[in-house]
Amino acid sequence: MLLVARLSVREAVGARALRGLALLTAVVLGLFALASAQGLDAARAAPGTLTEDLVGSTLLGTAAFAALLLGSVVAVFLAHGAVRGDAERGLLQPLLVRPVGRGAVLLGRLLGAVAPAAGFTAILWLAAVAIVRVAGGWPPDAWVGPGLGLVAAVVLVAITATALSTVLPALGTGIVTLALVGLGFTVGLLAQLAASLDLQALTRTADAVALALPFEALYRHVLFLLGAEVGDLSQFGIAAGPFGGAREASGWYAVWVPGWALVVGSLAVCRARRLDL
Repeated sequence: MLLVARLSVREAVGARALRGLALLTAVVLGLFALASAQGLDAARAAPGTLTEDLVGSTLLGTAAFAALLLGSVVAVFLAHGAVRGDAERGLLQPLLVRPVGRGAVLLGRLLGAVAPAAGFTAILWLAAVAIVRVAGGWPPDAWVGPGLGLVAAVVLVAITATALSTVLPALGTGIVTLALVGLGFTVGLLAQLAASLDLQALTRTADAVALALPFEALYRHVLFLLGAEVGDLSQFGIAAGPFGGAREASGWYAVWVPGWALVVGSLAVCRARRLDL
């Protein structure tokens, strides 16, 4: 399992697509540094209208969105062909004729996707926090918890892509997984609208989606942690944007999230063992 994971990571590092993503990430961080310096300077020059906490938290909310989105892209890129994709390319069959279990291969491919994706997300988030501190001169109080939440969310995206790779071809896995991530963002915004207008049916639907896609609930919790420094954002007229859908996750999500990962991972292993490859 560890050998498969190591080889998967080695293959990913040499991929041109990830090199292009690294260049794009550098551009995003450059723009983020410019926004941090100018935005926080403007907040200091206009006291009473914009506060440093509001601007700094909004900047980190934007960074959280970028970290989850780009981290999910990395996770999907590395995991979308874990089973059917490798089988279609003829890479899986020569490995399985050896004394290597399908479960070990699947878990190895999952680890090979999780490690780079989680590392990329953590580095991007820490870089954003450092930029806000250095370029903007604003030290955020809440950054460890949101960072861990983002990494956990990307891990769940990788698990989702790996599980779907046992059912769908590589292209279909990538499309469906990214569509689920987009669905999570959309539902988060709709959940805030439902809370503002007291739409019970829409609220229940959003809660059900958060249960089925716990990475969406983790993202909403990250936004809640970032907005906690500011307080009631409604006084600033913020109804969407980085804080759209911000909501504290209930305590039992600490049990539900690892349980969801274990169940989905187990189902993926069972499915991989029954596939006719």
